[in-house]
Amino acid sequence: MSSSYAPLPPTRPAEPARAADGAEEHASRAAAERARDAALVTRVLGGDDAAFGELVARHREWCLRVATRLLGCEDDAEDVVQVSLARAYRAIHQCTARDQFAPWLRKIVLRRCYSVHERRVRRARWVRPIESGDEQVGVESDVRRVELRLDIARAMAALPEYYRDAVTMRYLVGLDYREMTAATGVGCSALKMRVQRGCARLRDAMPPLRHDAA
Repeated sequence: MSSSYAPLPPTRPAEPARAADGAEEHASRAAAERARDAALVTRVLGGDDAAFGELVARHREWCLRVATRLLGCEDDAEDVVQVSLARAYRAIHQCTARDQFAPWLRKIVLRRCYSVHERRVRRARWVRPIESGDEQVGVESDVRRVELRLDIARAMAALPEYYRDAVTMRYLVGLDYREMTAATGVGCSALKMRVQRGCARLRDAMPPLRHDAA
């Protein structure tokens, strides 16, 4: 007896293959960028100052964007980036993994941003409150906000560097994990774990919220 069933349609190609191709392309581009950085660092170490100018052109925009997001002030961010680039030039011999110049430079920028922020908080903490009438209520509220920022700054400073950088880039700078990977050279899974553990440590380190006395 002959069968009347139609043959099954051909199986559609699996979507993950397309995603894998995209990931491979991204990895290939990232490797090429790292190789280009390594070549430029080698030239700088050989006395070619123009090569450092090329490194600046390649990475300054990212550094400025991150500093502006962290500090909330373009002028302060410009200063931070200029100081960080000057420091990177003087210390470029310390960049021993030459293909990791980008994350090395970005760490310098982040450290400088932390320092500027901590100085801001300390200055605000020692502003003398105005001891008069209704103004005192507003001043006390400002002082509490400053104390909270101080608590957060202390807790952040106490984190291991790899947790602090991950939490900063994810929540203060607002990078997604792919951007974080490009910035640090660390895989997405490891970065997600660092963010998760960094946040857990911050919660444990923060003192109880202060409330007005009844």
